[in-house]
Amino acid sequence: MIIRAKRPVKKKGDWNMEKLSIDTRKKTVRFASFASAAVLCLVLALSLAAPGCKGGKGGGKDAGKKTGEASKAGDKVVVKMEKGGSDITLKDLDDAWEREVPDMNKSQLMNMPGWQKQFVDYWVNMAVLAERAKTDKLTDEEEYKTMMKTAEVQILAALYLKKKITPKLDKINASEADAQEYYNKHKEEFYRGWREISQIIVPTEQEAKAIYAQVSAKPEATFAAIAKAKSKDQATAANGGYVGKVFRGQANVLPEIEKAAATAVKGSVISPLKTQWGWAVVYIKNASTPQEDYMPFDGMFKEQIRSKVEQDKKMAEFEKIVKSLKKELGVKVDDKAVPQVGEAWRKKLEEAMQKAAPHGMGGASPHGGAAPQGGASPHGR
Repeated sequence: MIIRAKRPVKKKGDWNMEKLSIDTRKKTVRFASFASAAVLCLVLALSLAAPGCKGGKGGGKDAGKKTGEASKAGDKVVVKMEKGGSDITLKDLDDAWEREVPDMNKSQLMNMPGWQKQFVDYWVNMAVLAERAKTDKLTDEEEYKTMMKTAEVQILAALYLKKKITPKLDKINASEADAQEYYNKHKEEFYRGWREISQIIVPTEQEAKAIYAQVSAKPEATFAAIAKAKSKDQATAANGGYVGKVFRGQANVLPEIEKAAATAVKGSVISPLKTQWGWAVVYIKNASTPQEDYMPFDGMFKEQIRSKVEQDKKMAEFEKIVKSLKKELGVKVDDKAVPQVGEAWRKKLEEAMQKAAPHGMGGASPHGGAAPQGGASPHGR
């Protein structure tokens, strides 16, 4: 069995390289291919530039010197590059392991024999490719510089968030009183009640008022018979107007009826309502109790609300900080240019698709005319 481990949502400052597969039959780990080239270059560059890894390109004395420096710093060299390149220290590998493998997979992988050797081999391969890229001066190419520029923005933003903003946000809390206030203001969001209803639909307000006068005193005795005789709703008239138990947001209930019924009590008849299908008289046969209508403000639910309020406060503060920083930098966005973002990539994609399309396809019909659009049926629908 092959388990494909999905990566968790990437956080800022997370530079994991994409895929990891686990073969449970062989109990081996395969560290597979990589995310974007930009992220790959960034990870390798950071690894090779780490403290204690500043060796020269030559071997001999240089190699011994860098090894000694690493040892003096208390950072054990695990992989030597005796003929050029930078040694790889234990810290380098630990940093790579931390960023390369999703946290959700670490424990599982560490229970498999040989995982450390496989990971070291994988990272050595990456380091060798990176060293060769430097030797071949790929770091001078515009593509590399563009990728690093993008990566630099992400890294610095993540560091600023971590060191300057997050400590401020961590001081923000929400109390139980804050949660109670939110609950009271948004109580309708927590409605979970139901109403068991019957309805009579007639064309005019006058008819509806007359029926309401007839049934409101004793609906349990009169409503069904009048519904069978006078309701224009063919779906429910034969059953005495009975609709059944309805909940908020139910698709087959007219919104006017749903809104009025939500707060009506058991045994009541709602005054005539104007709906898109005519005038409605609604009888509440049964209903959830007032205690059942809303989720109670207690236990785990109370804590969930408090947590949400706290997160909302933190987000508001974060947006306030960013807004202030934008003002300091005089940020102005050219709204007319915004629609052009991504256009170059889209054009490249279209060109690639046209080149890859089989002969006779690519948007034209085999008869030379434009292919029909929109999936219209032969009947015009």
